[in-house]
Amino acid sequence: LGPERVGQLCIAAARSFGQRAHELDPKTAISAVHVYAKLCLFVAGCSPPSTEGTRSVGPASPVPGDLSSLRPLLALVLQRLPATTAPALSQLAEAAADFEALPGASGEPLLAELFSALPQEFRHRDRVLDDLPMPILEARVHGL
Repeated sequence: LGPERVGQLCIAAARSFGQRAHELDPKTAISAVHVYAKLCLFVAGCSPPSTEGTRSVGPASPVPGDLSSLRPLLALVLQRLPATTAPALSQLAEAAADFEALPGASGEPLLAELFSALPQEFRHRDRVLDDLPMPILEARVHGL
């Protein structure tokens, strides 16, 4: 599929997921946001982040569709952010970084909220881990 068809697929998928967001579990909602961000990068001609944290952006293409169709998913993800597992939170952070690279994505209010909420959630979790007694912390690190 070329970028135009993938863009059409993104629009249809965002609308479908948006209409049924309340039926999704947090992991599926985050995965949908993550995949949507990757597809948007492809359509917009952006490359994923490099190891140095920089991005190369291809020709300035609009984000496929109106990101407002993604709002129900983003609202669900934001609502459930405190209960999100660490791996899912990392996946969401990667999706947020991908969205930040897209031309025009910064105008979406819920994405802007996600951009500010994620660092706060990571800092909060670091503080909670710092406050745990060492045996509890070791058990959490080792998955006990």
